[in-house]
Amino acid sequence: MAPFNLVTEAWIPCLKPDWIVVEAGLRDVLLSAHEFREMQDTSPLVTASLHRLLIALVASMYSPKTLDDWLALWEKKQFYAETVNTYFADRMDRFDLFHPDYPFYQVAKFKVNKPSPISQLAMEEVSGNNPVLFDHRRDDAPDPIPPEVAARRLVALQNFAVGFGQSAKPEIDGKNVVTKRIDTGDGPLARGSTLIVYGGNLFETLILNTLPASLREETLLENGTAVWDRIKPVRPGEPRHPDGYLDQLTWPTRWARLLPDGVSCKTLSSVYLAQGSRMSGDVMDPMKRYKRDEKQGWLSQSMRADRALWRDSAAWLEFSDTNRPPATLRMIRNLVEESDLDTSKTLDLRVFGFGTKPGKAAAIQFWRADAISVPMEFLEDEDLVARLRQCLEWAERGAKTLRSAIWKFGDVYLPDMGKDQKTAKIEDLIQNLAPINRYWPDMELHFRALLFALIDDPDQAETDWMDQIENTARSALEHTLRKLPIKGRDQQAAVHSRGVLNSLLRRIRNDAGLLPVPTEEDTYDSK
Repeated sequence: MAPFNLVTEAWIPCLKPDWIVVEAGLRDVLLSAHEFREMQDTSPLVTASLHRLLIALVASMYSPKTLDDWLALWEKKQFYAETVNTYFADRMDRFDLFHPDYPFYQVAKFKVNKPSPISQLAMEEVSGNNPVLFDHRRDDAPDPIPPEVAARRLVALQNFAVGFGQSAKPEIDGKNVVTKRIDTGDGPLARGSTLIVYGGNLFETLILNTLPASLREETLLENGTAVWDRIKPVRPGEPRHPDGYLDQLTWPTRWARLLPDGVSCKTLSSVYLAQGSRMSGDVMDPMKRYKRDEKQGWLSQSMRADRALWRDSAAWLEFSDTNRPPATLRMIRNLVEESDLDTSKTLDLRVFGFGTKPGKAAAIQFWRADAISVPMEFLEDEDLVARLRQCLEWAERGAKTLRSAIWKFGDVYLPDMGKDQKTAKIEDLIQNLAPINRYWPDMELHFRALLFALIDDPDQAETDWMDQIENTARSALEHTLRKLPIKGRDQQAAVHSRGVLNSLLRRIRNDAGLLPVPTEEDTYDSK
C-alpha cells in the first residue's frame, strides 16, 4: 500500500503573507510557521483541531516547564530545523496515514462488521444523525476523498466526535476487543467552545497556546504520551484520565482505520469506526471557558446560534471564583504581570465550536468560528472587565426593551380574544418582526470603539455606550414598525409601543446612575 506521510506530504492549509493558501506537511508548516499568517481550513472544526495537533507537537518537541522556558521559546521567533528534523526523524513511521502497524491516529488491523461511509469523518456533511442543511450527499453514495482531506477530517473527528450512540464491536485479527456493545462518547472539544489566541503569525499563535507545565492542571503536569508515540491502543470504552498534557491534546476518541479504494491510496470512500477512549468527566480543557454551577460544578460554556462572541466577551476575560477563562488566557495574564511581554498589542481571540438541537445532543444544528480583538489591558485590569460586563448587561436589557415594546404593540393592536390565544399571537408577531435582528448587528459595530474608550475615559465611554443603546433600540423599533401598514387603530398601538420603549430605556439609564428615576407619566405597563 502506498504511504502518505503527514510529515512530508502537503495536507495542512496555511495562509501566506499575500493571503494565498498553500498546503504543507507537518515539517514545512513548523519550519515556515514564522512566515505563514495563519493556518485555516474551510471547516472551523478542522481549523481548531489542526491547531491543537500542532500545539501538541510543539509541546512534545520543546516541553516548556516554566514561564521562563516559555519566554525563551517565544524569543526564538521561529522553530529551528535541527529540533524539528530530529524530532520527526525519530518517529517518521508514526505519521504515515497508511502504515501497516502504526497508521496515524488509527488502530492497525482493527475492523468492525461493516465499514462506515467516509462522510462520517466530517460532521459538516450528511451522515447518521446530522441534518441535511446545505449538504445533499447520502451515506449510501459517499463522494471519495483524497488522503489529505481524510487526514484533516480524521484529526477533527478525534476532537469533535459526538456521542450518545452505540458503537460497533471492534475486532483485531478476528478477535473481539470488547464482549458487548458500548456507547459512543464525545470528543474533548465536542461540548463547549474552543478558544485559540492568534498571534502575528502562525509561530506566535502556536506558542501563545502552548502551556508550560507550571500552568497546567495539577494532574496534567507531565507531558504524558502523544497518540503517535503509543505502542498499543488504549482499550476502548472505559473512562480514564489523560496521562498528561499530550495525551489530552491528542485524545483518541474513536478507534479508526481508513480504507483506501486501491493500493495507490489516491482516494478513500469508507472507514472502520468504533468507540475509542472515553475521558473522565472531571478533566478541564485548557482551551475552554468554564462556569461554576452550584449543583453540577464546573461546566464548559457552549456556543449559541443566536449569540455572537462579543456579547460574552467579559465572561471570557473575567477571572473569578465562579468563572474560569481558558488556561491560555491565564498564562498570558501571568506573562503580562511578570515579564516584559508587549502589552500594546491587542488579543486576537477566536472561538470555534458547534451547537446541537435542543433535546438532541447528537444532532448538530450549526458550526462556526467567531472572533474578537481585545486590548491587552483587559487582562491586567479587573475594573476594566467589570465595566465591560456592566456595559454588555445594559445592552442585553436594551434588547429586552424591544421585545416589551413589540409586545405592547401587539396587545393594543390585536382584537380581544382569550388570554392564551392572544399571548400566542403576540409571540408569533415578535418572532416574525424580529426587531433584535437589527439591534444586535448595529450594536456590534460600536463594540470595538467601546473597548478602547473604556481604557481612555471609562465614565464617558459608559455614557456614550448608553446613548448608543438608546439610539439603536429606537432605530430598530422604527424600522420594525415600518414593516407594518400602520393606520387607524395601529397608530395608537405604535404610540404605546414607543412609550414602553422610552420608559424602559430611561429605567436602564437610571439604574446605571445616569438619570433620575422616571416620573409616573413616563411609566407604561409592559410584558
